[in-house]
Amino acid sequence: MSAGDERDKEGASPAEALVAGRLAAAPARIDTLPPEAFEEDGEALVLAWASMLERVDYLGLLQLPENRPLDDAELRRSFHAFALAFHPDRWRDAAGEVRSAASAVYCLGAEAYKVLQDPLLRRRYLRLRAAGKLRMPPEEIAQSARDDEGTTFEAMVRSPQAIPFAKRADELLLAGNVRQAKLQVQLALAKDPGNARLEERLAELGELVKGLASPPRKPG
Repeated sequence: MSAGDERDKEGASPAEALVAGRLAAAPARIDTLPPEAFEEDGEALVLAWASMLERVDYLGLLQLPENRPLDDAELRRSFHAFALAFHPDRWRDAAGEVRSAASAVYCLGAEAYKVLQDPLLRRRYLRLRAAGKLRMPPEEIAQSARDDEGTTFEAMVRSPQAIPFAKRADELLLAGNVRQAKLQVQLALAKDPGNARLEERLAELGELVKGLASPPRKPG
């Protein structure tokens, strides 16, 4: 069954029910339209969405909150609604221009989901977004996929000179010595400058060290 063929018990597709309330606002303000509007004038809305792709960020595209932490379940629900609305199968019988537009919108949504569902990529993207960037560079996404093959510091480093420090950091972290592990990661990064994955993990260790340094709260 294709994405466009899914229907709820009352005859309306999930996309029709969800697009109006959950997807980001296109020029026609999809989130303010009644559900049936997407079916009645869907092709025009797909074209409108495609025309705004250069101006929308990942959060806007998937109608996700900007002022609070992102919930994984909410992310899945939002992308599910998005996919039902823009999956190429839904528009396979449309005119070529509409099929191309739907494909472009869906591909960007899939990219947004890939980034936002990965905690490390998500944090990195939110920093880029705060600096005014709408998308994460494709090479950073690809690098993250390669990095996922190993999560140890040793697996992250690219420079042979950094390997001894990374290995020591892994050993220290396994032994629970976060502070010394952080120091070794700093030394590894000095030998492997510009390693974004290592920088991300170093920032995480810094947050852990801060937490360890914080005195326990007294009961009120």
